[in-house]
Amino acid sequence: MNRRSLRIAGVLIGILILAALLVYSGGMTVQWDGAFTPSPNKQYVASISAKSVQIPVPVEPVCLRREVKIRVRKLGGGRILELPVLREGKGQVSYQYPTMRWSLDSSSIAYCVKRSLYEVAIESGTPSFVDSEVTDYRWVESGDLIYVLSGNTAKRRASARVFAPGDNQGKEVYSAYSPGANAISPDGRQFCRLKGLAVQAIDPEQTHLNHAMQGNFRLSFCWWSDDSSRCLIQAYHKSIVSLYLYERESGQFDDLTTKMMALGEQAGVLPYPNATSRAWSPNNSWFVVRGSQHHICQIDPWDSLLLNDFAERGIWDLRISPYEDRIAFLSGNPYIYPATLVVGQVHSAEGKLQFEVLQRLIKRDKSPWFWEMGGKQIGFIVGARVEHHTIP
Repeated sequence: MNRRSLRIAGVLIGILILAALLVYSGGMTVQWDGAFTPSPNKQYVASISAKSVQIPVPVEPVCLRREVKIRVRKLGGGRILELPVLREGKGQVSYQYPTMRWSLDSSSIAYCVKRSLYEVAIESGTPSFVDSEVTDYRWVESGDLIYVLSGNTAKRRASARVFAPGDNQGKEVYSAYSPGANAISPDGRQFCRLKGLAVQAIDPEQTHLNHAMQGNFRLSFCWWSDDSSRCLIQAYHKSIVSLYLYERESGQFDDLTTKMMALGEQAGVLPYPNATSRAWSPNNSWFVVRGSQHHICQIDPWDSLLLNDFAERGIWDLRISPYEDRIAFLSGNPYIYPATLVVGQVHSAEGKLQFEVLQRLIKRDKSPWFWEMGGKQIGFIVGARVEHHTIP
């Protein structure tokens, strides 16, 4: 055995000894906090917190147990709700995370975990079960919680309906293949589905067809603008991924694939929005996509801007403000702290996109952060306390 083989064997033995010690001690705790979502009344912020106990063995860590919670904090500081929503033991760990949406009056949160939908009032903190096999859901102006119910997906057949609480019959709006994720528009008046060879946008209340895009597609994900006027649709055509823009007013489906490929990414890499965070600006005029780099894309007139030009090295944890045309992202060596939080304003001058850096904040650890105060502040959560950083 040569020296190199001896070194490798020594490293592997060391890892196994460390793993054995961790097993004996109960494992290594890994904490994650994210999906920070301010309430519509701007008084609270909800987040997802996951804690897992792992054994860092070679190739892939072994997770012994995992607990996921929804936390609600007052923006002024102080935790008012901590709700366990998922507990998993060895052999059960799915690594799934719940999704959640605030009610429009900020009194309740709907959340979905493993396709089971629940509703919880902030004051009581007691969740109530709504339904199972749920693929998408939205709060609407009437105060109702509407959702899409997907049936026997194992046979690649589904019966998707839009329901309101107490309505056991619902309205059948779909009876072919399952819809893509995030299919319901924010106002609850549009629903993207795939039927036959067409991507269709329908009104779930009236159940009539509004517009359709013909082709042999497989629907993947939808990103609606806040005012429900535009939707980015990721779809597959013969195993090739494409990105389309649906304009509700005109009923047009525009193929953005060529424009995305022209952004200069690697061959065969199609940039698309992040599935776990907002994609559109608050005024619905531009959106952010990422491939190996991050790009801002303006709809009318079409223009794009490379956001990585304003970063020290890589970009991660990018978040668009839900209040103003502002973007914040962490820059530097990914996941190594201290890191720089770059906060900037997006402008359009004579049809050309511009990005103005407003402030660079130093984050000394991986404490959670979020937008607050109408985009005028960034909040760092430190324990039960919130540090507020004013943005000019």
